[in-house]
Amino acid sequence: MFLDEIVSMPLGLQPKLLRVLQEKQVDRIGGTRPVDVDIRLVSAANMDPKEAVVAGRLREDLLFRLNTIELMVPPLRERGRDSLLLFDTFLNRFAAQYGQDVPAPSARDEAFLQTYSWPGNVRELRNAAERFVLNAGVGPQPLEALVTGRRDTGPIPAEGGLKELMDAYERNLIEGALRRHGGRMADVMSELNLPRRTLNEKDGPPGPQSRAVRRCGSRRNVMPSAEFRRKLPGIGKILPSCIAALDRQARQKALFFAWRSVVKPDWHGSC
Repeated sequence: MFLDEIVSMPLGLQPKLLRVLQEKQVDRIGGTRPVDVDIRLVSAANMDPKEAVVAGRLREDLLFRLNTIELMVPPLRERGRDSLLLFDTFLNRFAAQYGQDVPAPSARDEAFLQTYSWPGNVRELRNAAERFVLNAGVGPQPLEALVTGRRDTGPIPAEGGLKELMDAYERNLIEGALRRHGGRMADVMSELNLPRRTLNEKDGPPGPQSRAVRRCGSRRNVMPSAEFRRKLPGIGKILPSCIAALDRQARQKALFFAWRSVVKPDWHGSC
């Protein structure tokens, strides 16, 4: 017997399940005596069972009874090219179901498949494949638009290798997140599930100007105030107009780091 989402079982039912597992008997509705059962139970959870116990969603004694053999299935975002293989399988299945030709994903779609976080895991991927097949007959759309509904990402070149296409897609994804969050790097890191170091490395080509833009998280064309430029000589050369979207404390911190980059080019820091 398979029990999915075991941590969603009401707490009032969990002692009854524990009793069935221990005594291997059930009471029929309207019955007068217990009925013996011989079952092997497999259960699944979408969160760490130990965390569910701490949160009060799962009884600890039930966990001890269930946790004989534990298998950890990594989420789709951690399984590399598995997303491409699964998506191709679902495309063939739904194309046969709806009597349509199997649509071929573009290089841009394949790049999206490997870089998207897939919070809904395989269920979300399956739904995306079904929508991709259905939309192919009426007007093909990029897979990204079908899955996320976003249409604010910049164009991705139609030609080039997979690496170039994936780099272009990642760059557009980061720039779109920066625009949506007004340059707030903490919100961008949370949405994309990226650490600060990785985000800095991916956001644009190397160089003092792009580094300053990445640190401040905005590309708005507004220059720093004259007072700040007088206090920090040469600031206009390396700090584009990204500080206008920041609050006062963050602005001062960004200017300090940019000034240190002018005074000591070999000095590195992070804001």
